[in-house]
Amino acid sequence: MNELFADIPEAIDNTVEILEKVEFYDIHHAPIYPQIAMKGNSGNVQEQSEYGSLCELVYEKAKQIYGCPLPEEVDERLRFELEVIKENNASSYFLFIQELVVVATEQLDVLVGPGRGSTAGCLVAYCLGITKIDPLKHDLLFERFLCPGHPSMPDIDLDFDEEGRTRIIDWLEQKYGKECCAHIITFARMSARKAFMSVAQVEGLSPSLTNSIGEILYGVNCGLANLIKTSTALKKMMRSDATIQKVFQIAQMLEGTVCDTGLHACGYVISNNPVDDYAPTSMVTASDCNRGICRCVQYDGYHVESTGLVKMDFLCFDKLTQQKAICERIKASRGIDINLDLIPTDDVKTFELFQKGETQGVFLFETEGMRKYLRKLRPTQFGDLVFLNAIYRPGIMNKIPTLIAQKTGRKEIRYAIPCMEKYLHDTYGILVYQEQLMLLSRQIADFSREESYKLRKALGNKKFKELEDLKIKFITGGLKNGYAKSVLMKIWNDWEKSGTYLFNKAHAVCYSWIAYQTAYLKANYPTEFAEVMLSEKQI
Repeated sequence: MNELFADIPEAIDNTVEILEKVEFYDIHHAPIYPQIAMKGNSGNVQEQSEYGSLCELVYEKAKQIYGCPLPEEVDERLRFELEVIKENNASSYFLFIQELVVVATEQLDVLVGPGRGSTAGCLVAYCLGITKIDPLKHDLLFERFLCPGHPSMPDIDLDFDEEGRTRIIDWLEQKYGKECCAHIITFARMSARKAFMSVAQVEGLSPSLTNSIGEILYGVNCGLANLIKTSTALKKMMRSDATIQKVFQIAQMLEGTVCDTGLHACGYVISNNPVDDYAPTSMVTASDCNRGICRCVQYDGYHVESTGLVKMDFLCFDKLTQQKAICERIKASRGIDINLDLIPTDDVKTFELFQKGETQGVFLFETEGMRKYLRKLRPTQFGDLVFLNAIYRPGIMNKIPTLIAQKTGRKEIRYAIPCMEKYLHDTYGILVYQEQLMLLSRQIADFSREESYKLRKALGNKKFKELEDLKIKFITGGLKNGYAKSVLMKIWNDWEKSGTYLFNKAHAVCYSWIAYQTAYLKANYPTEFAEVMLSEKQI
């Protein structure tokens, strides 16, 4: 290089200068939370730990719900949960989400969902008003949400009505500054078919031939290379036409590469400092949420948290938009204010609607298949809706006829061990939920919270080596508690068969509650319900 640039030696000097200016750093960072003003009872900002603030607020709210002194079960559960939250350094996260929900409901007129995913298993979240489902009432487990011994970030997803989500984001940008807020990017990648069609157009392959080969590539997910190896027809085409062969060669290089960017449907990050202090950003058009040009983090949702930016999931849920519109019409036409969180859970008209299968337009229960099972099951309590929602899915829905027979008394309910009735009674003897599995493993074989969590994960992901170790633990623990080995083996084998298909009860309860609320509106205010549904179809 010295010889090549002998006439301008400063070029080499500049290269060395640039090298010396290179600064090495690690993009990984501890979780970064927005700053929350912590207030005591006097209303003044106090110098106290985030954990102390969280504990004070949680116990204050818990006493309003459960009374003072707190029941022993409530106090023990809160102590356990708060300790795990402290271990995971997540106190400020809960404080931030609590403030967000309060502002949404009390200041911005936003309809917030009752919860989603495993968050509803957290009693702390319920006391703070983040979720609206009592986990103690429904046997929901905190360790399904955040397990001791498994350090991880809690993941609280929030559902909002359509306009409400926009208001929330506007409020966040105003409070923390637009430079401290950002959406999250998504990357679209070349499918096998898209790669082929794009190259074929450039190489001038005839449209008719391009389309005929494109038909073969619909839905291909094994990769072009594997497809070519196994497809006699494609091999023959490539041998007979050099252009086709060239197209496939180039398409294989393009397959899987990034071809476009978009905006994550719900992912959002908020920081105390400008977001681009931690990650590169760009501006992306957000046409799907009417927000124009938006700042966007250029790490996708799988990698953004390694930078310290905590991914928040703010979802726009059309069912909440419907509920809000129906309640507004009821207010306008009848002068009645409806708080859907306070409606009775045993409303006669609502259960008659479910029993007749008249659930068109009711979230989760509107398909013909579901309506057929509703007429056969004739649900009589909210729990019936929850387990029908959880069991109506591939892999486990073949148990529905047995469920109906046992619910209606046409078939006797039997338990392998009598004590299992405690957790299987509400589902008429059938194992439906992951939480049931975890609780039964503790009851029968003295599994710890962590071991029951591992069992749920291992069964769901078919981790056979872990299952072998857990099987030994289960049999040994069950024998110690006086149960026969043959019975324990039968229970374990049943768990191995159905464990993959068990559903998260916390999520089933939350979304079944939304379905029940919608059905309540349809049953008691059919005119307003029909008007909203009809207006949406016309739109």
